[in-house]
Amino acid sequence: MFQVFDENKWLPKSQKLKKEYQEGEPFPHILLSQFVVPDAIEALVAEFPDSDDPIWNHYNHVNCQKMATNDKEKFPKTATLYVDEMSSPEFVSWLSEMVGIPNLVPDPTLEGAGLHQISGGGFLKMHADFTYHHHDSRLRRRVNLLLYLNEGWEEGWGGELELWDVNMEYCVAKYPPLVNQAVIFSTSETSWHGHPHPLSFPPGKGRKSISLYYYTREAEPAAKMRATLFRALPSDGLINRLLMWLDQKALNLYTRAKQVCGIQNDNSVTAVLGWIGGLFSRKTKR
Repeated sequence: MFQVFDENKWLPKSQKLKKEYQEGEPFPHILLSQFVVPDAIEALVAEFPDSDDPIWNHYNHVNCQKMATNDKEKFPKTATLYVDEMSSPEFVSWLSEMVGIPNLVPDPTLEGAGLHQISGGGFLKMHADFTYHHHDSRLRRRVNLLLYLNEGWEEGWGGELELWDVNMEYCVAKYPPLVNQAVIFSTSETSWHGHPHPLSFPPGKGRKSISLYYYTREAEPAAKMRATLFRALPSDGLINRLLMWLDQKALNLYTRAKQVCGIQNDNSVTAVLGWIGGLFSRKTKR
């Protein structure tokens, strides 16, 4: 079995990459091309579940339209290998050094992470991620690692990862989701990112990625745990802002329920948020 992460390629570059990462704007980040070994990326692409596979949870509401799963037991063989290697002490140590955050730890539950896919018309509005793990208030979220699996991606399809300034006034950096490119960035309460415009590509295509999140274990539990926070674009109108606000309120309630009740499966929030989005969309069309 091949090794996913090429240590001989990346380990000697740690200090150079660390400088580039820290100088990233609007917040520390880096784009790494040809991130995993060729055999691994070929297998990841070939084995990635189709959009009609029952593995997916469907998130169809005002602030996002996407598919995702964190059920590692159902992952394809190479995706499981990738997650395991990216969670190994050797890789996490390298990542900690590269981003300048000591003692990072992976998340074996893949809360909010895992396999992601977005079909034509889908989107993920600008947001800053939840700040602490939903099921462990001592785990503070610090770093995202996004690996893209899209061959033959065309510019006109959209789907670029956008990074916006702290005040959500303008886009600072934009990266197309090209195959075997990884974007690593620090997460904070103002690390605004997303791809807010509906994707436009032929039927059967999907924007495919694997997301992994890393944490630090804090000495004390969080005084306040915040859900993922969505923000409107400067060009968004009043009705869209109202719908986003309502959708955010529902997400906040569900996140609190996950923390209190230990809910692991997101099927319920998918249904509730989808119902809210559909309800208000119908009202605005009258």
